[in-house]
Amino acid sequence: MRIFMNKLHLNIKIRLTESFFTSLITFMFLPYMAIYYAKFFSETLAGILIVVNVIVGLVASLYGGQLADKLGRKKIMLFSEGLRFISLVVLIFSNSPWHIWPSLTFIMMLVLNIGSGLALPAAQAMVVDVSTTDNRKLIYRLEYWSSNMALAVGVGIGGVLFSSHFFELLIIAAVGSLLSFFIVRFCIEETFFPAIQERVKLTKIFPDYKIVLRDKIFMIYVLASTLALSMEFQVMNYTGVRLSNITDHFRLWDTGNIHLSVGGVELFGLLRSENAIIVILFSLSVGILSKIIKDRWLLISGILLNAVGYYFVAIGNNAWLLLIMMVPATIGELMFYPVKQAYLADIAPVESRSVYMAVNSLVGRASTMLGGAAITIGHWFPSWLMGLLFLGTGIVAAGLFLSIMNRLEGRASQLASTPNPSLTQQH
Repeated sequence: MRIFMNKLHLNIKIRLTESFFTSLITFMFLPYMAIYYAKFFSETLAGILIVVNVIVGLVASLYGGQLADKLGRKKIMLFSEGLRFISLVVLIFSNSPWHIWPSLTFIMMLVLNIGSGLALPAAQAMVVDVSTTDNRKLIYRLEYWSSNMALAVGVGIGGVLFSSHFFELLIIAAVGSLLSFFIVRFCIEETFFPAIQERVKLTKIFPDYKIVLRDKIFMIYVLASTLALSMEFQVMNYTGVRLSNITDHFRLWDTGNIHLSVGGVELFGLLRSENAIIVILFSLSVGILSKIIKDRWLLISGILLNAVGYYFVAIGNNAWLLLIMMVPATIGELMFYPVKQAYLADIAPVESRSVYMAVNSLVGRASTMLGGAAITIGHWFPSWLMGLLFLGTGIVAAGLFLSIMNRLEGRASQLASTPNPSLTQQH
Protein backbone atom coordinates (compact mmCIF):
# COMPACT_ATOMS: atom_id res chain seq x y z
CA MET A 1 0.00 0.00 0.00
CA ARG A 2 2.79 2.44 0.94
CA ILE A 3 4.64 1.76 -2.33
CA PHE A 4 1.42 2.30 -4.27
CA MET A 5 0.73 5.54 -2.40
CA ASN A 6 4.20 6.81 -3.25
CA LYS A 7 3.41 6.38 -6.95
CA LEU A 8 0.31 8.59 -6.77
CA HIS A 9 0.49 12.09 -8.22
CA LEU A 10 1.08 14.81 -5.61
CA ASN A 11 -2.26 16.43 -6.56
CA ILE A 12 -4.12 13.26 -5.58
CA LYS A 13 -2.37 12.95 -2.21
CA ILE A 14 -3.12 16.59 -1.43
CA ARG A 15 -6.67 16.32 -2.72
CA LEU A 16 -7.47 13.23 -0.61
CA THR A 17 -6.09 14.86 2.56
CA GLU A 18 -7.66 18.27 1.96
CA SER A 19 -11.00 16.73 0.97
CA PHE A 20 -11.11 14.65 4.16
CA PHE A 21 -10.64 17.61 6.50
CA THR A 22 -12.94 19.88 4.46
CA SER A 23 -15.69 17.23 4.52
CA LEU A 24 -15.10 16.57 8.22
CA ILE A 25 -15.61 20.24 9.09
CA THR A 26 -18.59 20.65 6.74
CA PHE A 27 -20.38 17.60 8.16
CA MET A 28 -20.15 19.17 11.62
CA PHE A 29 -22.90 21.65 10.73
CA LEU A 30 -24.36 21.04 7.24
CA PRO A 31 -26.57 18.02 8.13
CA TYR A 32 -28.10 20.04 10.98
CA MET A 33 -29.09 23.11 8.96
CA ALA A 34 -32.62 21.72 8.55
CA ILE A 35 -32.95 22.02 12.35
CA TYR A 36 -31.69 25.63 12.13
CA TYR A 37 -34.21 26.55 9.41
CA ALA A 38 -37.07 24.86 11.28
CA LYS A 39 -36.16 26.78 14.44
CA PHE A 40 -36.00 30.27 12.87
CA PHE A 41 -38.56 29.86 10.06
CA SER A 42 -40.96 26.88 10.15
CA GLU A 43 -40.84 23.16 9.45
CA THR A 44 -42.70 23.61 6.16
CA LEU A 45 -40.43 26.42 5.00
CA ALA A 46 -37.35 24.51 6.18
CA GLY A 47 -38.09 21.74 3.69
CA ILE A 48 -38.52 24.25 0.88
CA LEU A 49 -35.22 25.98 1.75
CA ILE A 50 -33.37 22.65 1.71
CA VAL A 51 -34.80 21.85 -1.75
CA VAL A 52 -33.76 25.32 -3.00
CA ASN A 53 -30.23 24.66 -1.74
CA VAL A 54 -30.11 21.34 -3.61
CA ILE A 55 -31.34 22.92 -6.87
CA VAL A 56 -28.86 25.81 -6.62
CA GLY A 57 -26.00 23.38 -5.97
CA LEU A 58 -27.06 21.30 -8.98
CA VAL A 59 -27.12 24.31 -11.34
CA ALA A 60 -23.74 25.48 -9.98
CA SER A 61 -22.28 22.01 -10.58
CA LEU A 62 -23.46 21.96 -14.20
CA TYR A 63 -22.03 25.42 -14.81
CA GLY A 64 -18.79 24.53 -13.00
CA GLY A 65 -18.30 21.51 -15.26
CA GLN A 66 -18.37 23.69 -18.35
CA LEU A 67 -16.08 26.31 -16.78
CA ALA A 68 -13.47 23.72 -15.81
CA ASP A 69 -13.33 22.38 -19.39
CA LYS A 70 -13.00 25.89 -20.84
CA LEU A 71 -10.69 27.56 -18.31
CA GLY A 72 -8.86 24.75 -16.50
CA ARG A 73 -9.38 22.94 -13.20
CA LYS A 74 -7.26 24.96 -10.77
CA LYS A 75 -8.80 28.35 -11.57
CA ILE A 76 -12.30 27.08 -10.83
CA MET A 77 -11.22 25.32 -7.63
CA LEU A 78 -9.43 28.46 -6.43
CA PHE A 79 -12.38 30.73 -7.20
CA SER A 80 -14.78 28.28 -5.54
CA GLU A 81 -12.74 28.04 -2.35
CA GLY A 82 -12.50 31.83 -2.19
CA LEU A 83 -16.29 32.03 -2.53
CA ARG A 84 -16.72 29.44 0.21
CA PHE A 85 -14.41 31.36 2.56
CA ILE A 86 -16.27 34.64 2.03
CA SER A 87 -19.63 32.99 2.67
CA LEU A 88 -18.34 31.37 5.87
CA VAL A 89 -16.98 34.68 7.17
CA VAL A 90 -20.39 36.30 6.63
CA LEU A 91 -22.05 33.28 8.27
CA ILE A 92 -19.87 33.86 11.35
CA PHE A 93 -21.05 37.46 11.68
CA SER A 94 -24.68 36.53 10.99
CA ASN A 95 -24.60 33.93 13.80
CA SER A 96 -22.51 35.70 16.40
CA PRO A 97 -23.32 35.65 20.14
CA TRP A 98 -24.52 39.24 19.79
CA HIS A 99 -26.99 38.92 16.93
CA ILE A 100 -28.45 36.29 14.59
CA TRP A 101 -29.71 36.94 11.03
CA PRO A 102 -31.45 33.75 9.80
CA SER A 103 -32.30 35.22 6.37
CA LEU A 104 -28.69 36.24 5.74
CA THR A 105 -27.62 32.79 6.96
CA PHE A 106 -29.78 31.15 4.31
CA ILE A 107 -28.39 33.42 1.56
CA MET A 108 -24.82 32.66 2.61
CA MET A 109 -25.58 28.92 2.70
CA LEU A 110 -26.69 29.31 -0.92
CA VAL A 111 -23.38 31.00 -1.73
CA LEU A 112 -21.51 28.23 0.12
CA ASN A 113 -23.44 25.65 -1.89
CA ILE A 114 -22.62 27.46 -5.13
CA GLY A 115 -18.92 27.36 -4.27
CA SER A 116 -19.07 23.64 -3.52
CA GLY A 117 -21.07 22.93 -6.66
CA LEU A 118 -18.66 24.84 -8.91
CA ALA A 119 -15.63 23.03 -7.50
CA LEU A 120 -16.93 19.44 -7.57
CA PRO A 121 -16.64 18.66 -11.33
CA ALA A 122 -13.23 20.36 -11.54
CA ALA A 123 -11.87 18.41 -8.56
CA GLN A 124 -13.22 15.10 -9.88
CA ALA A 125 -11.84 15.75 -13.36
CA MET A 126 -8.43 16.69 -11.90
CA VAL A 127 -8.22 13.31 -10.16
CA VAL A 128 -8.90 11.54 -13.46
CA ASP A 129 -6.38 13.77 -15.28
CA VAL A 130 -3.45 12.62 -13.14
CA SER A 131 -4.49 9.02 -12.46
CA THR A 132 -4.11 5.86 -14.51
CA THR A 133 -6.25 2.81 -15.13
CA ASP A 134 -3.95 0.89 -12.75
CA ASN A 135 -4.39 3.13 -9.70
CA ARG A 136 -7.88 4.63 -10.13
CA LYS A 137 -9.67 1.90 -8.17
CA LEU A 138 -7.31 2.44 -5.23
CA ILE A 139 -7.86 6.20 -5.41
CA TYR A 140 -11.64 5.86 -5.44
CA ARG A 141 -11.44 3.31 -2.64
CA LEU A 142 -9.41 5.77 -0.54
CA GLU A 143 -11.82 8.57 -1.44
CA TYR A 144 -14.81 6.44 -0.46
CA TRP A 145 -13.21 5.47 2.84
CA SER A 146 -12.19 9.03 3.74
CA SER A 147 -15.60 10.51 2.90
CA ASN A 148 -17.36 7.94 5.08
CA MET A 149 -14.87 8.47 7.91
CA ALA A 150 -15.36 12.25 7.65
CA LEU A 151 -19.13 11.77 7.68
CA ALA A 152 -19.10 9.50 10.74
CA VAL A 153 -16.76 11.71 12.78
CA GLY A 154 -18.13 15.06 11.56
CA VAL A 155 -21.79 14.20 12.20
CA GLY A 156 -20.88 12.83 15.63
CA ILE A 157 -19.04 16.00 16.65
CA GLY A 158 -21.78 18.18 15.17
CA GLY A 159 -24.44 16.32 17.13
CA VAL A 160 -22.71 17.36 20.35
CA LEU A 161 -21.68 20.92 19.41
CA PHE A 162 -24.18 22.25 16.84
CA SER A 163 -26.89 23.47 19.21
CA SER A 164 -24.58 25.22 21.67
CA HIS A 165 -21.44 26.04 19.63
CA PHE A 166 -22.61 26.81 16.08
CA PHE A 167 -20.62 30.07 16.11
CA GLU A 168 -17.39 28.24 16.98
CA LEU A 169 -18.06 25.55 14.36
CA LEU A 170 -18.37 28.25 11.69
CA ILE A 171 -15.05 29.78 12.77
CA ILE A 172 -13.38 26.36 12.45
CA ALA A 173 -14.98 25.94 9.01
CA ALA A 174 -13.74 29.39 7.86
CA VAL A 175 -10.19 28.67 9.01
CA GLY A 176 -10.30 25.32 7.23
CA SER A 177 -11.60 26.98 4.05
CA LEU A 178 -8.80 29.57 4.14
CA LEU A 179 -6.23 26.80 4.52
CA SER A 180 -7.80 24.95 1.59
CA PHE A 181 -7.55 28.13 -0.50
CA PHE A 182 -3.81 28.39 0.12
CA ILE A 183 -3.31 24.66 -0.46
CA VAL A 184 -5.00 24.90 -3.86
CA ARG A 185 -3.11 28.11 -4.69
CA PHE A 186 0.40 26.97 -3.80
CA CYS A 187 0.39 23.14 -3.72
CA ILE A 188 -2.00 21.96 -6.43
CA GLU A 189 -0.73 21.85 -10.01
CA GLU A 190 -2.93 22.62 -13.00
CA THR A 191 -3.68 19.42 -14.91
CA PHE A 192 -5.67 20.64 -17.90
CA PHE A 193 -4.67 23.38 -20.33
CA PRO A 194 -7.39 24.17 -22.89
CA ALA A 195 -6.07 24.97 -26.35
CA ILE A 196 -8.21 28.12 -26.38
CA GLN A 197 -9.57 29.71 -23.23
CA GLU A 198 -13.08 30.82 -24.10
CA ARG A 199 -15.41 33.23 -22.40
CA VAL A 200 -18.23 31.17 -20.99
CA LYS A 201 -21.72 32.60 -20.97
CA LEU A 202 -24.44 31.16 -18.77
CA THR A 203 -26.85 31.19 -21.72
CA LYS A 204 -24.49 28.92 -23.71
CA ILE A 205 -24.21 26.21 -21.09
CA PHE A 206 -26.74 23.84 -22.68
CA PRO A 207 -25.09 23.08 -26.09
CA ASP A 208 -22.16 21.36 -24.33
CA TYR A 209 -24.54 19.24 -22.32
CA LYS A 210 -26.50 18.22 -25.41
CA ILE A 211 -23.39 16.38 -26.59
CA VAL A 212 -23.15 14.55 -23.26
CA LEU A 213 -26.84 13.62 -23.31
CA ARG A 214 -26.37 12.06 -26.76
CA ASP A 215 -23.63 9.75 -25.46
CA LYS A 216 -25.65 6.54 -25.08
CA ILE A 217 -22.99 4.65 -23.14
CA PHE A 218 -22.63 7.46 -20.63
CA MET A 219 -26.39 7.93 -20.18
CA ILE A 220 -26.79 4.19 -19.56
CA TYR A 221 -23.96 4.53 -17.03
CA VAL A 222 -25.80 7.38 -15.26
CA LEU A 223 -29.01 5.32 -15.10
CA ALA A 224 -27.18 2.21 -13.87
CA SER A 225 -25.27 4.21 -11.24
CA THR A 226 -28.46 5.86 -10.02
CA LEU A 227 -30.18 2.50 -9.60
CA ALA A 228 -27.16 0.90 -7.90
CA LEU A 229 -26.56 3.75 -5.45
CA SER A 230 -30.26 4.33 -4.77
CA MET A 231 -30.62 0.86 -3.23
CA GLU A 232 -29.07 2.02 0.04
CA PHE A 233 -31.19 5.19 0.17
CA GLN A 234 -34.37 3.29 -0.70
CA VAL A 235 -33.87 0.37 1.64
CA MET A 236 -32.62 2.39 4.62
CA ASN A 237 -35.35 5.01 4.31
CA TYR A 238 -38.03 2.35 3.96
CA THR A 239 -36.58 0.13 6.70
CA GLY A 240 -36.23 3.04 9.11
CA VAL A 241 -39.95 3.83 8.79
CA ARG A 242 -40.95 0.15 8.83
CA LEU A 243 -39.00 -0.64 12.01
CA SER A 244 -40.19 2.51 13.77
CA ASN A 245 -43.80 1.39 13.23
CA ILE A 246 -43.21 -1.97 14.91
CA THR A 247 -44.20 -1.63 18.56
CA ASP A 248 -42.78 -4.98 19.73
CA HIS A 249 -39.16 -5.12 20.82
CA PHE A 250 -36.59 -7.17 18.90
CA ARG A 251 -34.72 -9.78 20.94
CA LEU A 252 -30.94 -9.74 20.67
CA TRP A 253 -30.16 -12.11 23.53
CA ASP A 254 -32.42 -14.23 25.69
CA THR A 255 -30.57 -16.95 27.62
CA GLY A 256 -30.30 -17.54 31.33
CA ASN A 257 -30.49 -14.32 33.28
CA ILE A 258 -29.54 -12.17 30.28
CA HIS A 259 -32.43 -10.62 28.37
CA LEU A 260 -31.44 -8.00 25.81
CA SER A 261 -33.89 -6.41 23.40
CA VAL A 262 -34.17 -3.17 21.42
CA GLY A 263 -36.97 -1.15 19.85
CA GLY A 264 -37.35 -0.61 16.12
CA VAL A 265 -35.67 2.80 16.12
CA GLU A 266 -32.74 1.51 18.19
CA LEU A 267 -32.33 -1.47 15.84
CA PHE A 268 -32.28 0.86 12.85
CA GLY A 269 -29.57 2.91 14.58
CA LEU A 270 -27.54 -0.28 15.07
CA LEU A 271 -27.86 -1.08 11.37
CA ARG A 272 -26.61 2.40 10.40
CA SER A 273 -23.71 2.14 12.83
CA GLU A 274 -22.84 -1.34 11.56
CA ASN A 275 -22.81 -0.04 7.99
CA ALA A 276 -20.45 2.81 8.90
CA ILE A 277 -18.11 0.55 10.91
CA ILE A 278 -17.83 -1.99 8.07
CA VAL A 279 -17.07 0.76 5.55
CA ILE A 280 -14.39 2.30 7.76
CA LEU A 281 -12.75 -1.03 8.68
CA PHE A 282 -12.93 -2.92 5.38
CA SER A 283 -12.96 -0.35 2.52
CA LEU A 284 -9.26 -0.80 1.82
CA SER A 285 -9.15 -4.54 2.56
CA VAL A 286 -11.82 -5.32 -0.05
CA GLY A 287 -9.35 -3.98 -2.65
CA ILE A 288 -7.54 -7.33 -2.43
CA LEU A 289 -10.45 -8.85 -4.36
CA SER A 290 -9.56 -6.71 -7.39
CA LYS A 291 -6.36 -8.73 -7.72
CA ILE A 292 -8.33 -11.99 -7.80
CA ILE A 293 -11.55 -11.10 -9.63
CA LYS A 294 -11.79 -9.23 -12.94
CA ASP A 295 -13.34 -5.77 -12.79
CA ARG A 296 -16.36 -6.87 -14.81
CA TRP A 297 -17.34 -9.59 -12.33
CA LEU A 298 -16.28 -7.61 -9.25
CA LEU A 299 -18.73 -4.89 -10.29
CA ILE A 300 -21.59 -7.25 -11.16
CA SER A 301 -21.16 -9.57 -8.16
CA GLY A 302 -20.83 -6.55 -5.84
CA ILE A 303 -24.14 -5.05 -7.03
CA LEU A 304 -25.95 -8.40 -6.77
CA LEU A 305 -24.51 -9.07 -3.31
CA ASN A 306 -25.59 -5.59 -2.26
CA ALA A 307 -29.10 -6.19 -3.63
CA VAL A 308 -29.53 -9.60 -1.97
CA GLY A 309 -28.35 -8.25 1.38
CA TYR A 310 -30.72 -5.28 1.23
CA TYR A 311 -33.59 -7.56 0.13
CA PHE A 312 -33.42 -9.37 3.48
CA VAL A 313 -32.91 -6.11 5.39
CA ALA A 314 -36.11 -4.76 3.79
CA ILE A 315 -38.30 -7.78 4.63
CA GLY A 316 -36.71 -9.22 7.77
CA ASN A 317 -38.35 -9.08 11.20
CA ASN A 318 -35.58 -10.83 13.13
CA ALA A 319 -32.89 -8.59 14.62
CA TRP A 320 -30.04 -11.00 13.97
CA LEU A 321 -31.15 -11.61 10.38
CA LEU A 322 -31.07 -7.85 9.73
CA LEU A 323 -27.68 -7.40 11.39
CA ILE A 324 -26.17 -10.39 9.55
CA MET A 325 -27.52 -9.41 6.12
CA MET A 326 -26.22 -5.86 6.50
CA VAL A 327 -22.72 -7.37 6.16
CA PRO A 328 -23.06 -8.65 2.54
CA ALA A 329 -25.07 -5.54 1.62
CA THR A 330 -22.22 -3.26 2.73
CA ILE A 331 -19.41 -5.49 1.42
CA GLY A 332 -21.17 -5.56 -1.96
CA GLU A 333 -21.16 -1.77 -2.09
CA LEU A 334 -17.46 -1.70 -1.19
CA MET A 335 -16.84 -4.10 -4.08
CA PHE A 336 -18.69 -2.26 -6.84
CA TYR A 337 -18.23 1.43 -6.00
CA PRO A 338 -14.51 1.90 -6.88
CA VAL A 339 -14.88 -0.15 -10.08
CA LYS A 340 -17.95 1.86 -11.09
CA GLN A 341 -16.03 5.11 -10.65
CA ALA A 342 -13.07 3.78 -12.65
CA TYR A 343 -15.39 3.02 -15.59
CA LEU A 344 -16.60 6.64 -15.47
CA ALA A 345 -13.03 7.80 -16.05
CA ASP A 346 -12.80 5.53 -19.10
CA ILE A 347 -16.07 6.79 -20.58
CA ALA A 348 -15.50 10.56 -20.20
CA PRO A 349 -13.41 12.13 -23.02
CA VAL A 350 -10.51 14.37 -21.97
CA GLU A 351 -11.82 17.55 -23.61
CA SER A 352 -15.23 17.30 -21.88
CA ARG A 353 -14.27 15.52 -18.69
CA SER A 354 -15.60 18.11 -16.24
CA VAL A 355 -18.92 18.36 -18.08
CA TYR A 356 -19.32 14.59 -17.80
CA MET A 357 -18.45 14.76 -14.09
CA ALA A 358 -21.06 17.48 -13.61
CA VAL A 359 -23.80 15.36 -15.20
CA ASN A 360 -22.63 12.40 -13.14
CA SER A 361 -23.19 14.48 -9.99
CA LEU A 362 -26.92 14.13 -10.75
CA VAL A 363 -26.62 10.48 -9.71
CA GLY A 364 -26.37 11.28 -6.00
CA ARG A 365 -29.30 13.66 -6.06
CA ALA A 366 -31.47 11.30 -8.11
CA SER A 367 -30.60 8.44 -5.73
CA THR A 368 -31.71 10.58 -2.79
CA MET A 369 -35.01 11.35 -4.53
CA LEU A 370 -35.63 7.64 -5.19
CA GLY A 371 -34.91 7.01 -1.52
CA GLY A 372 -37.65 9.46 -0.59
CA ALA A 373 -40.03 7.84 -3.07
CA ALA A 374 -39.49 4.46 -1.38
CA ILE A 375 -41.08 5.81 1.81
CA THR A 376 -44.20 6.89 -0.07
CA ILE A 377 -44.49 3.66 -2.07
CA GLY A 378 -43.78 1.57 1.03
CA HIS A 379 -46.86 3.01 2.69
CA TRP A 380 -49.06 1.21 0.14
CA PHE A 381 -47.21 -2.06 -0.53
CA PRO A 382 -46.27 -4.99 1.76
CA SER A 383 -42.64 -5.52 2.77
CA TRP A 384 -42.20 -8.65 0.63
CA LEU A 385 -43.17 -6.70 -2.50
CA MET A 386 -40.88 -3.79 -1.55
CA GLY A 387 -38.07 -6.30 -1.05
CA LEU A 388 -38.63 -7.67 -4.55
CA LEU A 389 -38.65 -4.10 -5.90
CA PHE A 390 -35.27 -3.40 -4.31
CA LEU A 391 -33.86 -6.73 -5.52
CA GLY A 392 -35.14 -6.01 -9.03
CA THR A 393 -33.47 -2.57 -8.91
CA GLY A 394 -30.13 -4.25 -8.26
CA ILE A 395 -30.61 -6.84 -11.00
CA VAL A 396 -31.51 -4.15 -13.56
CA ALA A 397 -28.46 -2.07 -12.50
CA ALA A 398 -26.18 -5.11 -12.91
CA GLY A 399 -27.66 -5.80 -16.35
CA LEU A 400 -27.13 -2.19 -17.46
CA PHE A 401 -23.51 -2.23 -16.30
CA LEU A 402 -22.96 -5.50 -18.16
CA SER A 403 -24.33 -3.81 -21.30
CA ILE A 404 -21.95 -0.86 -20.79
CA MET A 405 -18.92 -3.12 -20.43
CA ASN A 406 -19.85 -5.04 -23.57
CA ARG A 407 -20.22 -1.77 -25.49
CA LEU A 408 -16.87 -0.47 -24.19
CA GLU A 409 -15.14 -3.70 -25.18
CA GLY A 410 -16.75 -3.50 -28.62
CA ARG A 411 -15.57 0.09 -29.02
CA ALA A 412 -12.03 -0.88 -27.99
CA SER A 413 -11.98 -3.80 -30.43
CA GLN A 414 -13.21 -1.55 -33.24
CA LEU A 415 -10.47 1.00 -32.55
CA ALA A 416 -7.84 -1.73 -32.39
CA SER A 417 -8.93 -3.17 -35.73
CA THR A 418 -8.97 0.24 -37.47
CA PRO A 419 -5.74 0.65 -39.50
CA ASN A 420 -3.47 3.57 -38.65
CA PRO A 421 -3.70 6.09 -41.55
CA SER A 422 -0.06 7.09 -41.27
CA LEU A 423 1.10 3.46 -41.47
CA THR A 424 -1.21 2.83 -44.43
CA GLN A 425 0.32 5.78 -46.32
CA GLN A 426 3.86 4.50 -45.66
CA HIS A 427 3.04 1.14 -47.27
